[in-house]
Amino acid sequence: MKAFLTCAHPHTPRYTPRRSRPPSPRLPAPCPRRGGTVSFTLTGTNLPDGITFEAFEGDAETGTTATATGSGAEVSAVLAFGPNTGTRNRPYTVRARLPFEVDFLQSPAATLTLLAPEAALPADPASPTDTAPQSVAVKSVEMPMGAKMLEKGRKVTLKATVSPANAANKKITWRSSDKKVATVSSKGVVKALKNGKATITATAGGKTAKCTITVSANAAQKAVRAVTLSKRKATLKTSKTLRLMATVAPQAAKQKKVVWASSDPKIATVSASGVVKALTRGTVKITASSYEGGKKAVCTVTVR
Repeated sequence: MKAFLTCAHPHTPRYTPRRSRPPSPRLPAPCPRRGGTVSFTLTGTNLPDGITFEAFEGDAETGTTATATGSGAEVSAVLAFGPNTGTRNRPYTVRARLPFEVDFLQSPAATLTLLAPEAALPADPASPTDTAPQSVAVKSVEMPMGAKMLEKGRKVTLKATVSPANAANKKITWRSSDKKVATVSSKGVVKALKNGKATITATAGGKTAKCTITVSANAAQKAVRAVTLSKRKATLKTSKTLRLMATVAPQAAKQKKVVWASSDPKIATVSASGVVKALTRGTVKITASSYEGGKKAVCTVTVR
């Protein structure tokens, strides 16, 4: 069998070969935490060439090995530990591997003793964690208006929101599908140039949001100017429902679509047709926003 001589610090007794493997005391110190080197020396008689030193954490190999130099009365090796080898609370074990077969029933070929290692380790620094934090991906990009009507020469500033708030890449890039109809700046400022339609796209982290710009001579008469609700305040008991009605002005508005939202769906939800359902006690704001122009109206709902 291959002979393993387990090294301990600061003292390892000599041993006499026997049927069982030599004892394997753990090395209590020094324990590299984020890299460093440790020098080991093995002394005895008739030490052969090719002795290697190996580091273990428990019974697991760390991959840290070194071939000893010298022979005869003394050999030595320097183990270089990586940044993740060893911890202050989990000692490591160093073993010396002999390059030949040993019959433990016969006299030993060499009597080996490990000397205390000479450590050349860095101080235990307050350095960053071993694992770099992972970047947070963008989940969505949203714009408060899905469409906007403009007359030639008029401008509008579009706003986009990136979620989640701690996303790594929140930079928004803007693009117009037809720069002859409408252009958009790096800050989301849209300028109408001639009659027609252009789609403005906001992109961040691979996610997009779009707004359709319609340029026409009578845009002012057909654009949404306001949204009103049938109620500004309401009180509901849990599990009860209420339908809110939204009115878009002016009457001649070309796009009258309304988008509904609840500030806290755990308290009350709202459907695409404005039906509010009370779930649990609390206060919530139900918002109706015009698809064109992003005009808003709010109803405060108290659930009891």
